[in-house]
Amino acid sequence: MIRDSHGNWALPKGHIEAGETPEQAARREIGEETGLTNLILTGELGTTDFWFQDKWESKGERVHKFVSYFLYKLVEDQPIITSEEEHIQASRWVTLIELPKLLTYKSLEPIVEETISQLGDQD
Repeated sequence: MIRDSHGNWALPKGHIEAGETPEQAARREIGEETGLTNLILTGELGTTDFWFQDKWESKGERVHKFVSYFLYKLVEDQPIITSEEEHIQASRWVTLIELPKLLTYKSLEPIVEETISQLGDQD
């Protein structure tokens, strides 16, 4: 999880760049925000949409954002790096028990439920 620029715990996310698929954008954003790059796609978690007031690109503008989330497996251990450049305050691994407790954004509840469902099925 990451602690975003608002001080809330969330999942990495960002913008799709020209020529990227949503899966590629998610992988890139995870790398930019946490330093984790050695990833394999294992599942889709769903899409959320929400409104927010922009703080960085178009300050004060109200933005409607759609975010697709994916589940990735880390191929080999890597250190988590918190990216100040990406306005991330902290980043850390959490257990499936901690995940819903740390969650701040209601829009992520279905994504967290799906994450727990997919990971809870693993041995």
